Amino acid sequence: MKTINKTRDNSREIESLYEQRKVECEQTHLISDSIEYHINYFPKQERYHVTIFDFKCNDMLSDIYYFKLSNSTLRYFNLVEGDVFSDSFGNTFKCKKHVVKFNCI
Repeated sequence: MKTINKTRDNSREIESLYEQRKVECEQTHLISDSIEYHINYFPKQERYHVTIFDFKCNDMLSDIYYFKLSNSTLRYFNLVEGDVFSDSFGNTFKCKKHVVKFNCI
């Protein structure tokens, strides 16, 4: 399995991987002053796995699978590495990585 960092410049390449059904997982990792946010998409199962962890309190806030993301969560998922986003809850998240894992075959 190979991994490619998602950027604004390689959207056509990633779209092509989706069209060829090669994508196994797409992952976004965000972090704020106290929260880690992971959003994983598994296209073959058409499911998202969202985990939210408060590392200051060492507490898992959420660990849920979804068939569809809300608009606000989709906004987080569409960030690319280096993007910063402030939400309506007063959190400012930085995207640490956004990768697509795919099969070469």
